[in-house]
Amino acid sequence: MAHDIFIEYYEINLATRNKRQTENTPLPPIENVEVMKAFKLLDKHKNKIIGKHFPYSHNQYTTALEHIEIKKDNNNKKIINFVIAYFDKTAPDRTLKDINKGTENVQKRKDYEAVKHLVHCVIRERKPFIAEIGIERVSGCPASRVNKTLASIFKELVKFAPNSEGVFQVTNPDGAKNSDGSDDIRSFILTPKIYPMCSKELSEAIKTGKLLKIKVSGNRVTKLDDPYQRLKPENKCDLIFKPTVKKNNESVQEYLSSLIETIMKNKNGINKPKTFAIIENQDTNSEQQIELATGNELQSAFVLRKKFDPTEGRKQQPDNTKINQIYLDEIWRKFP
Repeated sequence: MAHDIFIEYYEINLATRNKRQTENTPLPPIENVEVMKAFKLLDKHKNKIIGKHFPYSHNQYTTALEHIEIKKDNNNKKIINFVIAYFDKTAPDRTLKDINKGTENVQKRKDYEAVKHLVHCVIRERKPFIAEIGIERVSGCPASRVNKTLASIFKELVKFAPNSEGVFQVTNPDGAKNSDGSDDIRSFILTPKIYPMCSKELSEAIKTGKLLKIKVSGNRVTKLDDPYQRLKPENKCDLIFKPTVKKNNESVQEYLSSLIETIMKNKNGINKPKTFAIIENQDTNSEQQIELATGNELQSAFVLRKKFDPTEGRKQQPDNTKINQIYLDEIWRKFP
C-alpha cells in the first residue's frame, strides 16, 4: 500500500440534456442545474440509490454509491461528502503467507465475488451552477469513472423524483401554456461534467497568454526487420504543441480540457510520457518548465493534485473497504 493518499481537484457542473437525443428536438430551456439542489435531492432519496450497482466492461467491474452526507463547515459553506464503491471481479486471488512457518493461505474469490475499493469524494459549494470536487485517486477507478457513475446515479434518481422542479424539469418562467391549457413543463436528464483545476501559477499563465508550449516527452517503440527478435529500439521523443490563447468566453478549465483532448489524439504511440507546461517566467522573461504528470495519464495531466499522510486513518480503516472520515476531512482541508 502506498504511503500517501493523492487527491485530484476538479470543477463540476450538472449540464442538462434531452431524454431522447433526436434531431430537431428543442434544447432544454436551462443549460445547467444548481449543484447543491441536485445533490440535496439525491441525499433525500439516498436509501433508494445506495447499493444500486452500475456495471461496465462486460460486468467485470461495477460501481455504486456507498455514502452521501451534506453538512456545513465553520463558515456556513455547504459540504457534500460522498463515497463511491468500486468492485473488481478481475483482481487476482490474494495469498497470505506466514513468514515464520512458511505456510500460505490463498483466498480464492468465487465467480460472483469482487474486490472492493472505496473512492472518497468531497464537493465544495462555490456558485449555484458550479462547484469544486476533490476525488481520492484510486487505481482502477479514475475521476472519469466517478463522473460516469454520477451520471448513472442521477439517471437512477430520476425514476424516484421525475417531477423535481429545477433538477429534472422546469416550468416555463414566462407562464406560457400548452395548447390544452396545461403548464409548459420541460423535462430533461443530467450529465455531470468535470473540468481539471490547475495550479495558480499555470492558471495565471493561461489567463495572461503566457502558456507558450506543451511538451510531451517519452519513448516511441519502432518495429525492426529483426527475425531473431533480439533488439527492441526505444527512440526518445519530444512532442511540442504550441497552444493558441484562451478565448474571452472560455474558462481555464474548458481551455485545459480542449488541450487534453487534442494531446490524447496526437500522442502518437509515446510510451510512459511525461507532460510539461512551458510558461514565460514574469521575473526573468525566460521559459519555465512545469512538470504536470508522469505515466500514461495524459487525460489528467493538468489536474491539480495534493497528497496527505493517512497514517491515523489507516489505523481506523486499513483495508479501504469502509468509509473513512479522516480521508473526507483531509480532502476538504486541502481544497485550494
